[in-house]
Amino acid sequence: MLVLSHLLPDSANLKLENCILDEIKTQINVIVSAITRVVNCPVCNQPTHKIHSRYERLLADLPWADYSITLQLKVRKFFCINKLCKRRIFTERLTNVRDHL
Repeated sequence: MLVLSHLLPDSANLKLENCILDEIKTQINVIVSAITRVVNCPVCNQPTHKIHSRYERLLADLPWADYSITLQLKVRKFFCINKLCKRRIFTERLTNVRDHL
């Protein structure tokens, strides 16, 4: 697992939770979660730590040898705490991850 954690595109903002290897189905499922404690609203740039909810994104990659790869990314939605902002709820942005994929 230590090797996998070094392969994350943004290890400062992502945490490797688990890696499940299914030899029968020839699948590798990598489970990663976002860990940034404070994020900025994409509209007003106000920092917030108030979590609204969580959900998962599934990303599939090209096979590695005979194994199919799935990245299960756990992300959060936050409340914007700026009363004047038009965006009440937003999904955290993982720009460093997107740039490395």
